[in-house]
Amino acid sequence: MGVTVREKKPKSGEFWVFVYHAGHRRSLKVGGEGLAQEVAQKIRKELAVGNFVVPKKVPTLKQYTKTFLSTYARHRLAPSTTYNYKKTMDKHVLPCIGSRPLDKITRSDIKTLLYRLQDRKFKMNSILSIKRTLSSVLAQAVDDDLIKANPVAGTARAIRDAPDPDGGNGDVKVFTWEEKTRLELAMEADHPRFYPLILTMLRTGIRPGEMVALKPKDIDFGSGTIAVKRTYSTITGVGPTKSGKARTVDMSPQLAKVLKEHLIERKRQALKFGLGQPPEWLFFNMYGRIHNAALLNRFFRKWLEQAKLPQASLHSLRHTYASLRLAKGDTLADVSGQLGHSNVHVTANVYCHWMPGVAKGQVAELDAAEAPVNVRTYANPGEPEAVNH
Repeated sequence: MGVTVREKKPKSGEFWVFVYHAGHRRSLKVGGEGLAQEVAQKIRKELAVGNFVVPKKVPTLKQYTKTFLSTYARHRLAPSTTYNYKKTMDKHVLPCIGSRPLDKITRSDIKTLLYRLQDRKFKMNSILSIKRTLSSVLAQAVDDDLIKANPVAGTARAIRDAPDPDGGNGDVKVFTWEEKTRLELAMEADHPRFYPLILTMLRTGIRPGEMVALKPKDIDFGSGTIAVKRTYSTITGVGPTKSGKARTVDMSPQLAKVLKEHLIERKRQALKFGLGQPPEWLFFNMYGRIHNAALLNRFFRKWLEQAKLPQASLHSLRHTYASLRLAKGDTLADVSGQLGHSNVHVTANVYCHWMPGVAKGQVAELDAAEAPVNVRTYANPGEPEAVNH
C-alpha cells in the first residue's frame, strides 16, 4: 500500500498521484505539485481509516473484446462462432468505438454505429448480425460487473424496417408444405445425386454443417435413427456439434429407404470419380472430400431458381422442418430435442411465430360446448379429476 507523487515527464509541470492498494494500481493526473501533494495526503488519510476504494479501471471495448474471445467465447461458443465474432468486431465495430472505455459507451454511440452501417448500404440481416454480436460482448461485460447495463438494449428503432424485437427472425425463409414437396420432387428428378442430401435435412432438421459431416456408420436402420456427432466448418474443420453434445434424430421411412439406396449408389459414385473405395463421409464431392456447405448453398440457390421456388439458404431447410412439425401439432419437446437446442424455450422463441393460423384454430375450439379430444379438464373441489378422451 502506498501513495506517491511524481512528475511523469520531467519539466512538464504535470504531476500525478500514484495509488497502490489491495493489489491495484491507479494513477491520477492532478496538475501542479502543490495540489498533487494535497490530494496524496488526503488519500493517505482515507486509506488509513479504510474509506478509500481504488476505482476499478474499466477496459476499452477493444481490450475487453480480446478478453471476451479468449475466455467466454473460447469455452462457451463453437470455434466457428468465435471466429465470426472476432471478424465482425474487428471489421465493423472496433474501428468505430473500440477505443472507448466500456462504461463510456452510450446508447447514442450504438445508434451512430447503426446509422453508419445503413448509410453504407449494409443489408438488414448484416446490420442485425453486427448488432447481436456487439450486444453479446457487452452483455458479458455486464455479467463481469464492468458496466451496469447493456447500451445496445433499446436501439431497435435506429434500424430502418427493423423487425419487432419480440417477433424473432422474420427474415428467415420457411417453405410451405407445398413448396417443400415441389423441392423434393424437383431434386429427385433433376439432381438425383443431391436428393438424399436435401431430403436428410428436410426430414431431420439437422444443420448443414452437421449434414455434410455425417458418416455411414452414424445411420442405424434397425432403430430408424441417425447419430449426429460432429459438424464441419471451412474455418475450423470437423469438430463437435454446436452444443458440444451428440444427439440422435429419427428417420422417416422415406428417408431410410432413400439412404439405403444412397449407400449403394455412393459406391458407384466413388468408382465413377476414380476414387476406388467410397470415402468416410456419407455425402462427398467428386474429389472424395467432405462437401463445402457454403458451395452447396450456392448450388442450392440455383436449384431453387430452376424449380421456380423462392430463394433461401440451406439452413432454411432446418427451419422448414421445425415449423412444419410444430404446425401439425408435434410436441415442442420432441422437436427441440431433434434440433439439438439447449432447451424448449429456445425452440419456442425461434419457431412459434412461424405457425400462422394455428393459434387461431386453437382459440376457436373454445367456442365448443364440450372439451376437445385429449384436453384435460378439472373437476370441482373434492372430486377426482377427469380426463376427456
